[in-house]
Amino acid sequence: MSDDSEMDILARTIYGEARGESADGKIAVGCVIVNRAKLGAKYREQKDKRHPLFGNGTLQDAAQRPWQFSCWNSNDPNRDKLMAVQAGDVHFDRCRAAAERAVTGYDITDGATHYHTLQRPNGVKQWPPAWAVGARKTKEIGQHVFYKDVP
Repeated sequence: MSDDSEMDILARTIYGEARGESADGKIAVGCVIVNRAKLGAKYREQKDKRHPLFGNGTLQDAAQRPWQFSCWNSNDPNRDKLMAVQAGDVHFDRCRAAAERAVTGYDITDGATHYHTLQRPNGVKQWPPAWAVGARKTKEIGQHVFYKDVP
């Protein structure tokens, strides 16, 4: 399903989004990216074009689509951290282990493609986010709420 560079992007995304979470919390974020990549691949196969949110079916495209995972946004303070971290950093190594677990098909989110934190981030007016209205909540893991069937 993925090569080493894709696993690196997956691990860095987990690091940027969930490095403070438990092992399950890290795996869950990885599962969301894997689920998005699978849906992106299916969409590409059916429509012969990239899914507007989930990309072209690769882990890298699912993780780095603009404005999907905030840690990759140029204005996000986590961006510099995830770009600088290296193997040997205990938190990054745990994120790499979570990434490896997520790509095995072990999906602890029950097919989730979205998540948000339990607590409203500073400066955010609407909480939960508008996209969560009408979506099906699948799990609460750590500090995140997971959803699928997002309208």
